[in-house]
Amino acid sequence: MARTSRYIDSSLATEHAYKIWKTALYIRLSREDGDKEESESIVSQREMLMKYLSNKIDLSLYNLYIDDGYSGTTFDRPAFQRLLNDIGDKKVNCVVVKDLSRFGRNTTETSRYIQIVFPMLNIRFISILDNVDSYEDPNSINNLVVPFKNIMNEDYARENSKKVRTASDTYRKKGKFIGSFACYGYLKDPEDHHKLIVDNEAADNVRLIFDLYVGGMTPTSIARKLNEMGVLSPCVYKQSKGLKYHNPSQINKNSLWADTTVRTMLNNEAYIGSVVQGTKRKVSYKCNKFITIPKEHRITVQNMHEPIISKEVFEQAQSILQERTKQYFGTNKRNEDRILSGLVVCGDCNHNMRVSVASSVNLKGKYYFYCPTYKQSSAVCSKHSTRNDILETIVFEVLKQYVLLAVDYDEVIKSLDKKKPTIIKDTNDMIKEKKIKERQSLNRTLSMLYMQYKNESISHDQYLADKTKIEDKVKQLDNEIITISQKTNNNVLNTHNNFVSTFKKYKNFTTLTREMAVELIKKIKVFEDKRIEVELNFQDEFELAVKYLESELR
Repeated sequence: MARTSRYIDSSLATEHAYKIWKTALYIRLSREDGDKEESESIVSQREMLMKYLSNKIDLSLYNLYIDDGYSGTTFDRPAFQRLLNDIGDKKVNCVVVKDLSRFGRNTTETSRYIQIVFPMLNIRFISILDNVDSYEDPNSINNLVVPFKNIMNEDYARENSKKVRTASDTYRKKGKFIGSFACYGYLKDPEDHHKLIVDNEAADNVRLIFDLYVGGMTPTSIARKLNEMGVLSPCVYKQSKGLKYHNPSQINKNSLWADTTVRTMLNNEAYIGSVVQGTKRKVSYKCNKFITIPKEHRITVQNMHEPIISKEVFEQAQSILQERTKQYFGTNKRNEDRILSGLVVCGDCNHNMRVSVASSVNLKGKYYFYCPTYKQSSAVCSKHSTRNDILETIVFEVLKQYVLLAVDYDEVIKSLDKKKPTIIKDTNDMIKEKKIKERQSLNRTLSMLYMQYKNESISHDQYLADKTKIEDKVKQLDNEIITISQKTNNNVLNTHNNFVSTFKKYKNFTTLTREMAVELIKKIKVFEDKRIEVELNFQDEFELAVKYLESELR
């Protein structure tokens, strides 16, 4: 047998004593930062990070992640989301940044990542200029300097937000258009993007719409007529002109005119030469929620561009709109007891189904759900109306079965011996894995959503609305993952299941209520062949409950 030397090169021994970290270098530069300071530029950040990496033998570069032109007040940045995905796939376990301001300028979110999310996922975090290294000096993460710097970074973002808002309001008060897209019938002036010029092709259709409405046709009838004529809807028209415009209600590339589109146009003062802006306001620079500004507080500047519709015709249309609104609400007030309202969608075209009150005396108090696409074009979808009382009966029977399952699951849990560490760990790991995968999927969705906004495929308002919903869900999942990890580490049985705790509350209910429907149902799909599918809230946790029941009852 060959002998092995008892003497080993000391340098090799030292090298192998280190844990090798798969390292991500994260770089960010916002539009506000620009290149006004060389120290903040992408190039200088890269040079600093690479130099730092070259002096650390335990750090192995996996990839560079660069967000050029993205604000630090949000973490919905494409490169950062890609980084999170790679962390989730265990390709990266160390993140290095120049300083905390490059990582983020939102105190709450920055702290959540470096003090909760990263430690939970065993991710090493290094901020070079702040002397933060969660592995070599774990206390550096909780040092008082870190939250102080986060606050200072956020304050910078707050002041910058005020400056941007002030500048935007100054433009608005001067009547300068600052939107991403001109409304249908107009184009942005190539020589001055703050001014609108008439798009003659679309303007003819705007005039037609007003003429038909003043002539007695309803918005629904006008929409149907335009579809029959083959007129492209505003969304499709803009896309046909090469604009990267996206309407959230667009189902496919052949989306049609809708009565809501017609009504919006009939109310748009842009068609008489006015620029109306400031219709919504961001609640805070820290979040992407908006509030609608009352009409009297909006910024309106008249006679800023060539009108398409005369003031006389426009005012006549407004008068008719107001009169028809009075008639509708005077004779057809919405019933607060519409239990399934907002939950029913067409299973064929995916549009939310609308409500029509039954006119028959024998069906007084009843109403129907119908597909609105049918009103736009009968060639695209059918009406397949469904009466509310019939649908409610079917839905209640479905929910009742799930409520019984929730009660059974709860009883099984209570009867289990709480000294089963293997079951505890397996169950919690299964739930945790599901939630981590769901979080990764949401992060990918956020990244794609931002790219759509960046490419101007979707509007600013739609981007912010969708982003807020997804971010709220991500935060909820983060908290749930942390809770599950803590229970696993403490060897405590994870008896809490949102499906069980929510559904079992209704075990004594004998009728379907609005509260029950909203809390338990995600959506109800009604198909042309009368088939009905009920999608539940907490679907993933329901599947976990079933698997757990099956394993225990074997």
